[in-house]
Amino acid sequence: MDNVRARATNTKENTKKYLHEKKVQQLRNQVKQVQTLRNNVRTGAKISETVRPERTNTKENTKKYLHEKKVQQLRNQVKQVQTEIKTMEKLAEEYKAKKEDLINENTNKENQLKSLQENIDKIEKQLQEGYLHKQKNLEILVRKQRRARHYSQLKDGKYRPLFRTEASLELETIKQTDTNQNLISLLETLMGDFPSLEYSLKKVLNTLKLNELITH
Repeated sequence: MDNVRARATNTKENTKKYLHEKKVQQLRNQVKQVQTLRNNVRTGAKISETVRPERTNTKENTKKYLHEKKVQQLRNQVKQVQTEIKTMEKLAEEYKAKKEDLINENTNKENQLKSLQENIDKIEKQLQEGYLHKQKNLEILVRKQRRARHYSQLKDGKYRPLFRTEASLELETIKQTDTNQNLISLLETLMGDFPSLEYSLKKVLNTLKLNELITH
């Protein structure tokens, strides 16, 4: 949602910037037109004075006055346009600074979000490791108690062994150990291929490793 809002804000800022640049260009064109007209008026006045320097009648004085008035109006317009250009340029700088502030703020928010997610992942991993360790200790205790009970039953003659000879027992032990090792290798491969299932696979892996530990 923050990314969508950021993109909407950027689009709005870009539109404002485009309209501002267009307005500045229009004002600059007006300045050029005014300056051209002013130069033409000055040139016309100089030509008139050169060709007919002795004409000082009322009509010429009136025309001169109108020319000077027009030039003064043009000068005032030039000043006004220049002032508007400066104002627009100042606004453009403010918009630019505001846009940069928004970009920096968005970057900071993204970094904060990334840091929070990393902390969450770290805490979840610690909790999982703690649970696995607790499960391992509990299973070791349960297996030791079960083994002690079986030994007691065997001693009292209440438990009938499945293997009557040491050789058959050893052979079965080797077979079970090989099977256990193959399962451990398979689970370790799966953990590498599917990192998202690491926690579930590790619980099973711990059980298989306990089989090895208790057997030996």
